[in-house]
Amino acid sequence: MEDASQNTKKNPPADKQKKQLKTSSTLSQNLDSKAIIDQILSTPIPLSIGNIIGLSKEVSRNLQEM
Repeated sequence: MEDASQNTKKNPPADKQKKQLKTSSTLSQNLDSKAIIDQILSTPIPLSIGNIIGLSKEVSRNLQEM
């Protein structure tokens, strides 16, 4: 025989479950995440040559070989 109070603790009321299922806002539902990521990746960022060389051993090596 199971205790009825244990079952209610495991299963929240239906109206509480509905509230938990809605995790996105109306704004996020209307946005295309792939388009946003593409836009972010295509945004130019000003970097100094020193920063680029400092970050990449391969770029630094190639510039030294020139």
